[in-house]
Amino acid sequence: MEKLAASILRECPDLKGDERTSEARQKLVDEFEKFKVDSISREQLKKIRRGKVDYKHFAWTHLIKVYERGHFKEPKMQFLLKKAKAEKMRGKEHYVVYRLMLSYYELKVEERTLASRKSLSHLGKEYTAYLRQNGRSPKDLETLQVDVAMRGGIDPLTGLESQWIYIGQGPAEIRGGNRYRVIAYAPFTTGKDLAYRWVVYKGGQLGSWKTETLVAAVQKMERENLVALQPPVVVVAQAIKKKSILGGESTEVAKKESNSVSKSKLKITIRELW
Repeated sequence: MEKLAASILRECPDLKGDERTSEARQKLVDEFEKFKVDSISREQLKKIRRGKVDYKHFAWTHLIKVYERGHFKEPKMQFLLKKAKAEKMRGKEHYVVYRLMLSYYELKVEERTLASRKSLSHLGKEYTAYLRQNGRSPKDLETLQVDVAMRGGIDPLTGLESQWIYIGQGPAEIRGGNRYRVIAYAPFTTGKDLAYRWVVYKGGQLGSWKTETLVAAVQKMERENLVALQPPVVVVAQAIKKKSILGGESTEVAKKESNSVSKSKLKITIRELW
């Protein structure tokens, strides 16, 4: 591990800061030990030393792919990726590099996740404050005047930044199992099999919905918002036409039902899937 730490410092001298080389090297070694990269039995160590490094193994190739996808800017992670792609390591060194890459990856993804979820939660809290002060929902994130840095988040797996998708402005609503209105959701996927999206409720509470469930709810909400925004004459005409096509009922009944639709709050309630 000391040789690896020395190599990293030679490649990334800025990591030393104001410390002496020996101090910086020991600091790196201590960091490696916290990840328990040398935690291995004698039997496994013998097998690693005798065996040939398999650079085609799925776990190894997959780790390199997620590193490339992650766009990590940390010098240590960039060094390890470069070393891994060079494929010039012996068994023990390969094992240590693999464990280090995996540990740094998990640490960075968790860091990105916490930062993004904090930003999304802040958006929900700012929405609630705006609603109390103005008595109406803001039409967009710019109107909400939330900090620019809090208008979006970082995809933990790619490092790419994108703005939260705001859906808290229309008369139609999406509500979760907690009965609170969904204010915004993440444009990127997360969770098992990348099948979920983060959402934030009024008040700042966070949730995780299956993408297909969320998309269906948003589409329904958008349709009902369009109905709510149409002039009363158009709504009445559509209701009359629908009744006529279905074989229908009187104009008065159609008008009565269309008025009922236009006056409703058009709330959507679906069950949240965790």
